[in-house]
Amino acid sequence: MHFQGKRESTESLLSGESDFIIEHEPDRHSLLSKWGLSFKYFKTDDRVQETFQAFREKESIDNSNWSVLWRLWNAGHSWFIVCIIGVSIGASAYMLNVITSFLSDIRRGYCSSSWLFNEKFCCMYSEEAGTACTTWIQWNDSFILNYLIYTLFALVFIIISAVAVRDLSPLAAGSGISEIKSIINGFSRDEFVSFRVLLVKCVCLPLTIASGLSVGKEGPSVHLATAMGHFIASVFRRLKLHSVSFRDIYVSSAAAGVAVAFGSPIGGVLFGIEEMASGYTSKMIWYTFSCCLFAVATLHLLNPFRTGQLVLFEVRYSGSWHFFEFLYFSILGIFGGLYGEFVMRLFIKIQKWRKVFVDKWPVMDASIIVIVTALVSYLNTWLKLDMTLGMELLFQDCKAMNTPELNDLCNSSNEGKNSLILLTSTLLRMIFVAFSYGVKVPAGIFVPSMAVGATFGRMVGLFADILYRKFPNLSIFSACHGSGSCITPGTYALLGAAASLSGMMHLTMTVVVIMFELTGALNFILPTVLVVAIANSVGALFGRQGIADRSIKLNGIPFQETNNIYSEHEDIFFPVTTIMSKNIIAIPSNGITWRWLFRTMKSYPFSGYPIVNNTKSFELIGYIKRSSIMLAFEEIKKNPTFTYDQGIYFKDFSPMDDMVENSSGSHSNGFNLSFYMDLQPISVLYNQSVSNVSTLFQALCPKVIHVEKDGVLIGLITRKDLLLTKPYLESINQSVSSTPRTESIPLHELENSEHDKDIELQVLKS
Repeated sequence: MHFQGKRESTESLLSGESDFIIEHEPDRHSLLSKWGLSFKYFKTDDRVQETFQAFREKESIDNSNWSVLWRLWNAGHSWFIVCIIGVSIGASAYMLNVITSFLSDIRRGYCSSSWLFNEKFCCMYSEEAGTACTTWIQWNDSFILNYLIYTLFALVFIIISAVAVRDLSPLAAGSGISEIKSIINGFSRDEFVSFRVLLVKCVCLPLTIASGLSVGKEGPSVHLATAMGHFIASVFRRLKLHSVSFRDIYVSSAAAGVAVAFGSPIGGVLFGIEEMASGYTSKMIWYTFSCCLFAVATLHLLNPFRTGQLVLFEVRYSGSWHFFEFLYFSILGIFGGLYGEFVMRLFIKIQKWRKVFVDKWPVMDASIIVIVTALVSYLNTWLKLDMTLGMELLFQDCKAMNTPELNDLCNSSNEGKNSLILLTSTLLRMIFVAFSYGVKVPAGIFVPSMAVGATFGRMVGLFADILYRKFPNLSIFSACHGSGSCITPGTYALLGAAASLSGMMHLTMTVVVIMFELTGALNFILPTVLVVAIANSVGALFGRQGIADRSIKLNGIPFQETNNIYSEHEDIFFPVTTIMSKNIIAIPSNGITWRWLFRTMKSYPFSGYPIVNNTKSFELIGYIKRSSIMLAFEEIKKNPTFTYDQGIYFKDFSPMDDMVENSSGSHSNGFNLSFYMDLQPISVLYNQSVSNVSTLFQALCPKVIHVEKDGVLIGLITRKDLLLTKPYLESINQSVSSTPRTESIPLHELENSEHDKDIELQVLKS
């Protein structure tokens, strides 16, 4: 490419920029295809520069004559934005609940009084309390025809959803929690939270849930809420009315998504802190709490369940728990941990197989799974029902509700059959969850995991109740003597759901609080804590990561753990020179032109470049981002005397120099770009350990750290390089010599400028 006097398109220079260096090193390029499949789609945030910018803005406000009013404005409008996001998330959750419940029930029949009603509303408004519902009618009296209609509706729903995701927005597939965690962690990807993704997911999520796949809406609700928060905050940012950081917006929105999905504001706040936030401040917690509060309040005001209640499953148990039941509760906790580990491992194996064989046919993949699910589920009561409705019935005491399913479950003459149905439902749904969660449609795993635990828990409760009734005089049942009822099977379903959710997500406090807010069962807090602790302990024996973290690793998504990933004893002695990039593309502080700079940026499309004193001493004096160079260019090219052969420099000249700087910002030696440069780049000594560098990345979240020896720049490392080289170190499992040798080679062969041909950059070779 030749730079002539005409204006070049500068937007193309920002496309395809890279946030990591080892991509261009052949000996380690394989790391990307092996462990960093999605790294190229994410850009690394520079929290250090963001902090400096926020400090400068605050300083300018403090020095202004209107500092008090500016502080009030900044504080007020930030809270206003968070509240607007919360209200919007609550309203969208209302629409999703109404549409999903209608589409789920229409597979099994219709309401004769109003076809817009789902089964619950149809019976609620058309029949007197305590009487059988006659207005909800099945599609046909024939079992076979109803069977086929049920399957046909499921197939139509999933085909529409899969085609829309494939053709309109592939990023709308899946849960989205893993990617949102990465974005909050400091790796931005704006297209993942774009308005297009928001619309597609809003349309496809109800269709996917209504198809009967063993997936939930809670995980995708996190993605939806975050995309909605991003859109609203972006509107205010474009209007120059937004100062709250996007990280706070993302955490608050994600927490509000869980809050409205479960009707659990405090559980949403804890989810944002425990699962989503890599680090949190008191301001972030307040933003999160306010967003969840307004979201749930809006949902409660709209009252989608028409019960006037905030909780989704309101339960009232006639009895309490006894200490001898801790044995049964422990069984539920162990099952929850084993369930999570089994399904996660099976899911990962299926996903690896799916990427090889069926990744090119996502619609066919989804259609086959939904047909098998529908054909099998219709024959099982607890698989046929919507998972939310099924859990509502399983949680209840036998005297609480009058429904055919609950009446049959509480019939003592059908205990053997009911136990077999519950066991079959548990095992089949475990398989369905593992296969369904990876389908290319919006899909979550919260509620399916809870449904698995609920059926298993109810089965254990039935067994415990049968044992008590057959042997009431056993010493372990002494606490029950004189009481008509000792075992409440519905509580076991509640605790089983908590254990399975905890075993799958590896969450603790969040699950306990969600289950309390979900059911209102305050007197079962201690058993819930017990089963959650056991489920997490069992899961920790096999692996410390939940499904979201394992999906991050499976899909090659960049994410830096909150704990030091290089703290193990075998890694702590590795010097940083082992993993740093030795091929440095640096910019001299003077003696270059715009033509040379643009060609360098074209040939090496990194997101930033170190600035060195000169190509011989290679002394680090600063760092400049690619976007800063383009910003400077857009300003300077307005000068009528601008040409591409004019010089630029990055170092202030002494006042004793006889060069005079004119009013346009240019110097007789060229344009001074030091204002756009980071004059305090973060650097470490060459003998620093990898573990310490990892701690530095974790604490400060810079984009790049430079490595120096005797004041000379010898290498650099980015956050993405750090993440990719962890498995690299594990693979070699030995220290690599940290002594580099340097040589000076030409960077480019620039055809139009003899001056540019003489410019050389020092490149380090191992």
